[in-house]
Amino acid sequence: MKQKTCKVAKTVLTLLLCAGLTAGSVPIDALAADVQSEQPVGGTETDTEAGTEGNTQSTGSVSDGNVVIKEREETGTESGAPQADSVSEGDGIALISLEASNTHIATYTGKIPEGITWAADVTVDTFSKSYSVVTAKAADGTSYTVEVVPEGIVYFIDNVTSDFSETTTEPYEAVKTLAGDQLINKVYDQQKTADTAWGLVDTDATTKKYNNTTTDKTATGIYGNNAIGETLSYDLYLEAGTYTITSGHREWWDKTRPMDVLLKTDAGETTIGSVSVSKSVKTAQFSYTFTLDTAQTVTYTLKSTAKQAP
Repeated sequence: MKQKTCKVAKTVLTLLLCAGLTAGSVPIDALAADVQSEQPVGGTETDTEAGTEGNTQSTGSVSDGNVVIKEREETGTESGAPQADSVSEGDGIALISLEASNTHIATYTGKIPEGITWAADVTVDTFSKSYSVVTAKAADGTSYTVEVVPEGIVYFIDNVTSDFSETTTEPYEAVKTLAGDQLINKVYDQQKTADTAWGLVDTDATTKKYNNTTTDKTATGIYGNNAIGETLSYDLYLEAGTYTITSGHREWWDKTRPMDVLLKTDAGETTIGSVSVSKSVKTAQFSYTFTLDTAQTVTYTLKSTAKQAP
């Protein structure tokens, strides 16, 4: 992807993970990574459920773009029934169904969605938090679900199942419609293989039960195994540039889930911080800014530092 000539050449990658929830879930909703020209941002999601624990989501981004990856966790593996193909409308809104496409949309941080006459209380501040999900009403009373992402986003990965059985998701389709060809990931999530530029590295991830609900990024996710040192990783191809990667995390089962965050580049792997979710802190977000001198594949990893799965 060609690097844009922006006044501030910074890219933001967002990863949404759910632990015992979405291992990347901040917005603990899904996994996504994005690239933006200003400060790093992220979102959070919340959800609770009795059962197994640990899940993650992540996303990658490219120069002056955004990437979001989301993962979730559940007890056992369960695939959701595929949805109908997404559809694009002339008004620039795309989603899984025509009905959903009319009300689930996306906008850039700090910008009011165009093409709709909004109620008087809907202002720029309504959409001020990147990776948040906002419910806003139009002047005619219609309620909209709005995904807020940074401008320049290049990856928006929404983790739903470890077998990628869904056709697509509403959050991904909304952001894809907004960002267009700027998004590197042409599908909501996928497995990393020798033939793909990005995707989930792990092959033993488990899916959190979600009853085939794909509208909420935080409703589900993927998680690893319960063991100290267990990891969940995403590979993301990035051009040379400066990026901010943000991961969102959510705890679904009231466990305490501490994780180290690692980033591997051509220069080696480094622990860049830590993040934790628990019964008292249901959602959390982690952001990190780094610069790549050459195009390469980076690996973003969550590593459990206690017995709960990442």
